[in-house]
Amino acid sequence: MAAGGHSRGSIGTFAIASDSRLKTTIHVAGGSFDGNGSRNLRNPAIYICGESDTTATPNCERDYSATTVPIVFTIMDNVGHIDAARSGLPAITAWLRWHIGGETERRSMFIGAGCYFCGGIWSTRSKNW
Repeated sequence: MAAGGHSRGSIGTFAIASDSRLKTTIHVAGGSFDGNGSRNLRNPAIYICGESDTTATPNCERDYSATTVPIVFTIMDNVGHIDAARSGLPAITAWLRWHIGGETERRSMFIGAGCYFCGGIWSTRSKNW
């Protein structure tokens, strides 16, 4: 099972992220306001934010720095707060196919040299893998 959300939905996802049934969480344009959201994460997560979002993206940056589980963080060029969910659909789908669908070959789309979501509109980094 996975959980995810956009904006306040992401904040709600942080609130339930410690649920042992979750294999992963997805946080779109919604870092935590207090910087403590990542404390609940128990499994791999992804933060998907937009470069033009001057509110959520700095929160995502702070959460990424504090995250101790395996994490991928991507910022999409020329994407704002509202557009992040639609523009992030390719990454969301690939992430779920990797973590829920068991398509382990999709790992290379997010992590490593030449990863698919590391070029074009995507500026991606990861840690703790």
